[in-house]
Amino acid sequence: REGLTASLRLTRLGWLSMQPSWSPDGKEIVYQHRRPGRIGLRMINADGENDREILFGPAELPSFSPDGRSVLYTKLDFHGFYYAFSDIYLYDLEKKSERRLTHGARAYVAVFAPDGQTIYFAHHIGRDASTAISKLDLQSGKITPVKEFADNSVTVHSLAVSPDSKILALSLWRRGGYQDIYLLDIESGELTPITQDKDEDLDPSFSPDGQYLLFSSDRDDYRVANLYAYKLSDGSFYKVTNVLTGAFDPAVSPDSTQIAFTSYGSDGYDIYLMSFDPQSWKPVSIQKETLPQWSGFQKTNFSIKPYDMIPSLLPKLWLPFSDGKSVGIVTFGQDVLGKQAYQLIAGWDFEQGKPFYSVDYMLAHFLPVLSLSVSDTRDGRTQKISAVMPLTLSIFQQQWLRASYSHSDRPAKEPDHPAPWTEDTYAAQYSYQSVHGDDLWRDTLSVSVKGELKSPSDAKLYRRLTVTLSEVFRLPLVETHTLGVKFVGGWSDAEKPEDGFSLGGHMGEFALRGFAEKVQQGKQALIASLEYRFPLATIERALGYWPVFFDDVRGGVFVEAGLAGETLDIANLKVGFGAEISVSLTTGYFVNWALRVGIAQGLGEPNPSFYLTAGM
Repeated sequence: REGLTASLRLTRLGWLSMQPSWSPDGKEIVYQHRRPGRIGLRMINADGENDREILFGPAELPSFSPDGRSVLYTKLDFHGFYYAFSDIYLYDLEKKSERRLTHGARAYVAVFAPDGQTIYFAHHIGRDASTAISKLDLQSGKITPVKEFADNSVTVHSLAVSPDSKILALSLWRRGGYQDIYLLDIESGELTPITQDKDEDLDPSFSPDGQYLLFSSDRDDYRVANLYAYKLSDGSFYKVTNVLTGAFDPAVSPDSTQIAFTSYGSDGYDIYLMSFDPQSWKPVSIQKETLPQWSGFQKTNFSIKPYDMIPSLLPKLWLPFSDGKSVGIVTFGQDVLGKQAYQLIAGWDFEQGKPFYSVDYMLAHFLPVLSLSVSDTRDGRTQKISAVMPLTLSIFQQQWLRASYSHSDRPAKEPDHPAPWTEDTYAAQYSYQSVHGDDLWRDTLSVSVKGELKSPSDAKLYRRLTVTLSEVFRLPLVETHTLGVKFVGGWSDAEKPEDGFSLGGHMGEFALRGFAEKVQQGKQALIASLEYRFPLATIERALGYWPVFFDDVRGGVFVEAGLAGETLDIANLKVGFGAEISVSLTTGYFVNWALRVGIAQGLGEPNPSFYLTAGM
């Protein structure tokens, strides 16, 4: 009877800790880690000590450079304004700086050759997801094709370079569901199958002396992935591990004494260590099977015609809603290329005794992105057009410029507007957002500057300027605890106080919980808030068979202070504090909501106020 393989759990973070790579001196291992609130490349000593993050972000498949000074990896990011491509990056461990090696290469796995100057990588080519292998000269930046699989019948899953730089070991997936290990002679381009059957073989890795090629395979009777070895000198196979929860990503230490690999446990995937001892491996027989010839994609007689967006734009569903004063439905649609989208809301307003509607349309066929909206609600009729232009776009930093024009016909509303009135608004807004992280710590910064020129029919033309600065810190705790700081300032030269800024209530730019709406109004306004949010309970339950899923419950405590008026006088400062509970849920399978109920007390107010909000 075959015993279980003895191994040592090296990492303790669980979730998705995978893809280990040894440093050239064998003292450290770099690996990829993903979990909610923590994502990046990490490094750990070979004795399990000093596990730390070296790079924040969605980097994948890390490996050391031969000199041990850098880490090579691939990462997805925006390429222009329309595409997101994966490229090759190099992180300098001493300078703690990232260097982008390719632009738009669509590379998803990359490894160094032993010379430290050549990088072999797999990437997508063409428009049909075909793959290829190329090499990159680190010094010149020149990319040279090595092998292309242009018919989309073969996909490169993973690769490794032999110690003598003559051979690439590949895990290739072929049409029909065959994923096997191949050897590619770099000079001749000749491809030789090592395994050839229905079993799934992946993650090839050479031993430092080049005698063995290790890989992961699910070829045992229980379909559990284990590590296997192929001896290049005589073509013999060995079963290296016998585990119950899978073994992946083998990596032999530089001194050929240990194997680092990925396996599954009660906390998720972690990195494990075991002895590298070929004498203890179990010889196995692996026979090649004859693979059926792939005849290509089925021929079709579909007619080719210009793209028609109408069929996919048509609404596919509708959802009911009510706010207590009205009932209605909402529907929306988007074409399959994502170039056009719309939302339609319509219903009956019981308070006004008439129907209402709101239509929003977005056109992203070119830049800038255009939006049109028309509405007729209890607040009047509005027509609006806006244009949004991205200035910079990356995963962790974005800048946008928005310009808009709107015309509104408003009904009479005492006491601010005793007669019906109209208003034209010209606006421009700059927005910036960035995310920085270090292990569990996250810092999300948002800045917005908005200028408006308003021309009402019952007052003089006036200007408004609003500046918003918010920063949310994810505290370095395993559970998600956040501390948010927000400042909003406004200036206006409007004649009427109500045309300037209004302080109070629990919604809007100048909300001040604990006080009634419009508790203060004026040409200038300033508000600051500090809020701490923390987890209370995890529900993760559906409402029977209904498409309603309750996720988790969070709590929050806050303090806010603000003032508004003709001028800002600190003596008029209003301060409120309170607490709230929020429940996150998903309806209709993909619409995310947050229900919040809170209590707030304004200093000097006789009673606390309660509020309930729901938002997507």
